[in-house]
Formats: sequence, C-alpha cells, structure tokens
Amino acid sequence: MKFANRENLIIKGLVEFSWETLANHRGDILLYQERNTKPDELIDESDKLAYRYSLEDNIALSSSLKATRMGRPKRRHPPPIIAVDAGVVNLGSLAKGGIVFAVRGTACFYTSEGSIIVLRYNTGAIAIDNTNKLKVLHEMGRYLGEPEFYVKVTEEEPFLTERSSFTETADQTQDRFRNFVERIIQAEAVGILRKYGGGILLIDGAITPRAFDTPDSYVKNLLDECNKNLIDVVAISKKTTITVAGIPIQKFLTEAYGPDFIGYVPIKKLLEDERRKAQKAGGKNRIRVTKASEMYAAKFGFSPTSMTFRVDLHNCRGMTTDEVINDVYNYCRIYGGYPKPLIEAHQNSCFLFQDFQNLLAQATVKLGSKPQFQPSMDILFQPFGASGK
Repeated sequence: MKFANRENLIIKGLVEFSWETLANHRGDILLYQERNTKPDELIDESDKLAYRYSLEDNIALSSSLKATRMGRPKRRHPPPIIAVDAGVVNLGSLAKGGIVFAVRGTACFYTSEGSIIVLRYNTGAIAIDNTNKLKVLHEMGRYLGEPEFYVKVTEEEPFLTERSSFTETADQTQDRFRNFVERIIQAEAVGILRKYGGGILLIDGAITPRAFDTPDSYVKNLLDECNKNLIDVVAISKKTTITVAGIPIQKFLTEAYGPDFIGYVPIKKLLEDERRKAQKAGGKNRIRVTKASEMYAAKFGFSPTSMTFRVDLHNCRGMTTDEVINDVYNYCRIYGGYPKPLIEAHQNSCFLFQDFQNLLAQATVKLGSKPQFQPSMDILFQPFGASGK
C-alpha cells in the first residue's frame, strides 16, 4: 500500500479564498473541547455533523420482489476501483463568532495489478464566520456549476443572502464543506479511471435526486461522464429510513431469506410505485428516489456485522446493473459484510489526536488567536464511576 498527499487546485483555491475574506480575529479566543481520544484512536465526526434530510419510505412485500444471489463476475480480470470518502474534525469556536474546522478526503485506488494507492487531500484549518460564510458558499456553488445553489445574489446590500436552512448551524456548515471536498475528489477519481480505460467508482452514501447539498446538474454531469468513459458508479448507504413490510432495510434480507443469504433485490421501481400511491393519497413525497439506473437492497456477507445496504448503482454502457453489483462483490474484498476499499477510504479520511493538535496550532497561528478549553459542567452530572452523562 502506497500513500500520497494530493493537492487539488479547486479545494486549495476555496480554502485560500476563505482566508482572504475572513475578518480579523487577532487576539480572539479559540474555544475547543478537551478530547480524551487516545493517540491511536481515529476522530470521526462526519456522521454526527451530517444533516439527514430523508423521508421514511416503506415497500410492501409483493410477488415482484425477486431476490438474486451473488454470482460470478462478468469481467475476467479485476477492474481499477476507486473508493472515495471525506471526514471533518471540529477545532473549536471563536469567542467573537465563527467556527474552525478541517476536512480530509481520501481516494483509495485499487489498480488492476493489485496495488493499493491511498491519495489524501487535506484542507488544513478553515475558519468561517459571518463575514466570509456567504461568500465562500457562493464560491462553492460556482465550482459546482450553480453559483446560487447555496445563496441568492441580490443587487442591493448585503448582495448575498442564504437560500436555504441547510447551513444555519455550525454542524451543517462544516458538513457542506465536507460534502464539497468529497464531490471534488469524486470528479478527480473519474479522471483517474478515465486514463485507465474505465473501472468502478465506489461512493459512501446515495445518489439522491434534488439533493440539498449538491446541484442536480453536477451529479448528472458526473454520471454522464462516467457512462461515456466506461466507469460504473456504486453508492452504498449505511444509513437509510427505507423499510420493507415494516422491517428496516438493514435487517430485511436476513429476516426474509436467512442469515446465510448473500445477494440483492431491485427496489427502485417498487419504491417509486409506493411513492406514487402515497402521492395520490395526498402525500408529498417526490416519486423519483435516485438518479442512478437501479437501486438495490443488497447484502455482501454473513458475518455478525453484516447488514442489508441501500445500493444506488449507475452502470456504464456495455454493462448491466446485475453484472456491476456482482463485480463489486467478487473484486472488492468484503470485510465484515462491507467492501474493504470503502473501509480504507473512511479510515484514511479520519484524524488522529496528533492531527487535531497540529491543526489547532495551525489555526491559532493563522488567526492570531488564543486557544482555551471550552468550560464544561459535565462532571457534575455524571453518575459515580462513569465517564459520560
């Protein structure tokens, strides 16, 4: 396994722009929470920061719900595979207003020859306050092809106003940055696979239509580019509110077909049909559930940690969705019921405690601020012998 730190000009440009438009915080206090993280433990705050905007969906069991066991791959040799993920770490809050954080993205590249190359993209410390937030969001939208996706441009002061409520909190703002870095790395991964004549792009999450964090046009262009260059896109979602006959999708295939079942069920049409019925009954769900060619409920292993995942799969020309999901199963090492490339992409996009310390020092120097522990009364509310509330 080889490691390489990559520099993406778009990510670098956005970070530099954020510092150029930041107000002066010299002498300000940077409040950070004390961490009990051990030196070898990973810091991962992405899941708790993400704003989950998803509606509950239920699929009724029917005769058309046909399960298929995983089979042999179509490709005779492993294709190039790139798994992409990104993580964020909170560095603290500024007493005069603002947040400081850092994002790390990773592309874990498995070559056809069996080599593994881990490409890491680091933003360094980023500071956002009311003086630069809207300007930076506007710049993010411009890079993604829709300058007014996050903000609205007006002819009078303040010239930029927030378009939605999805960046109201500090957590949501950080997650928009994390998502932006992840999208830019995905586009770079497509460029790498194009040079190799195609392959598979693995994504952590879903390919939802009208997403709140990414313009539809950007996702459409990415999928079109993949289709033209023989790149299959497979998005695997660990967290979803979809249920099948009242069973959470995470447990569905085990409950329905037994613990030793490894396979998949196409659910895109079934879910759209259920939404269509709900809409006729007065519901407000959008009928379309994904921008991908197909959506599966899929199970890749039968270990104690295995569960059923939502899999959005967009196949390129010359491949069927069934062939692609079998290629993922056969050519991605499955570890604990989950593709190992995505595990490695996730692990390498997290932060160690020494990373946090270095980034905090960097932020302190760049801001000219004074780091201090965030005062806390948690110890007063802990039961005897406990380490948390």
